[in-house]
Amino acid sequence: MDELHFNRQYLLCDEPVSILMGWNQKVVGHSLTLYVHPNLDLNQVIMEDRKLTLVGDFFDPHHPNKSNKEILQGLSNETSFDEVLKATFELAGKFVLIYDDSDDFKLFHDAVGLREVFYWKGQPNTPCASQPTLFDQYKKLEPTSDVLGSAFYSSPLFAERKERISNTTQYEGLEHLQPNHYLDLRSGRAVRYFPNEPLDKVEIEAAVNKSAFYLRGFFKAMVRRYPLMIAVTAGMDSRIMLAASREVSQDVFYFIFQSEDMESNDLDISTPTRLMEKLGLPFHVISDGREASKEEKEIMLKNVELMYARHSEFRYETLVNRSNHLNITSVSEFSRNYYHYEADPKNLSGNKLATLSKFKSNPFVSKVYAQWLAESREFFDQNGYNTLDMFYWEEKMGNWLANGRSSLGNVIEDFSPFNCRNLMINFLAVDEKYRGRFNSTFHRKLIEKLCPEALQEPINGSRKYQIINALVKLGIYPIYKKIQLLLKS
Repeated sequence: MDELHFNRQYLLCDEPVSILMGWNQKVVGHSLTLYVHPNLDLNQVIMEDRKLTLVGDFFDPHHPNKSNKEILQGLSNETSFDEVLKATFELAGKFVLIYDDSDDFKLFHDAVGLREVFYWKGQPNTPCASQPTLFDQYKKLEPTSDVLGSAFYSSPLFAERKERISNTTQYEGLEHLQPNHYLDLRSGRAVRYFPNEPLDKVEIEAAVNKSAFYLRGFFKAMVRRYPLMIAVTAGMDSRIMLAASREVSQDVFYFIFQSEDMESNDLDISTPTRLMEKLGLPFHVISDGREASKEEKEIMLKNVELMYARHSEFRYETLVNRSNHLNITSVSEFSRNYYHYEADPKNLSGNKLATLSKFKSNPFVSKVYAQWLAESREFFDQNGYNTLDMFYWEEKMGNWLANGRSSLGNVIEDFSPFNCRNLMINFLAVDEKYRGRFNSTFHRKLIEKLCPEALQEPINGSRKYQIINALVKLGIYPIYKKIQLLLKS
């Protein structure tokens, strides 16, 4: 099979799949075979009484030199599924981990769910795959019989947004494993495991120091395995990545793609260009390069059916030429009070969440979000987590962001050092007043700790953001956004 077909994907099933015979394989459970594309790392550790199988990458901030195999061997010393699960909280990763012993046969993925898992609900020895389209090689997919779900997934709104809702898919019996849930492979049932402990608030300076340690450690670990590449814009997230990578910057390719509608004075080009010159770091503005051919686009669309077109068309040649790199991105948006200006976390409904997500109070979306609230709200309230933070984490990152990263995986491996549960907990433990969406004191202090020189140019310095920041400081912006949400609902 051509390397581009189902690049960096996997399938777990109970029957031979001839088209995947050239892939790496491991036996898990008593009768399942795990097929993994050669471009995706696969490791397995077998003990006398249990077996651990890892698809993808782990990075350890305390031991940057450790390989995936070495980290997995360390995890195998834990004596139960719960202990293994807890031990991964310190690690960053983009992975699927399968735990198999006499008591448990379970699977879970990274904190954000960027290594996606699709599975057949309620089926013993549950088949799983990285994408629904890969199931076509094993089992025929049928459209969902849910009337509201069918209407949504066949609507122009879904065709435009390309965003699944919670754990649902457009196929009968096929579900999407959400962040903070594990999958019991014996029963085909997803179970929430996080949060299950109180969120202890942390002073901002302590949180900054801890976050800086994690991020520096992850960059040291990543650069030992891969050459790195980071897109730098005028925004907050890429600025944090630039600052966190400063100690290993000699091994990082910093760049920005210039699209046809971007002028050289665009803030996302001019700001990082000036900043990188001040830091003495090479910076590449990429405006040329071959796009993906029609045949390549068709293959990638078959690989990831909800693929964002921009990931197939945007300087395809540049990404292919650096396909041995790890493309570093950020997932820190969850911690910046994304929805807090618009809604009261204690007065939510499925309809309000649908409106926040810009699904125009769609009846299917509202119904699914209402169910999510009913099943999850108790966990958040009991443990001190803001429901709006968790909604962004599980819904936007677990679906919208994960799909975009799967799309990019057609060409290059993508990773965020923020994808570490204990690091994410540390962010959310900071008082909300320090981590605003538009002007976060915590995030700025973190950049200053990592590399103060990275603040020599403004972050999001557009006129629009200046006005919003002024309205936020005056207390006017939250009132405006809540009225706007009320009118939309």
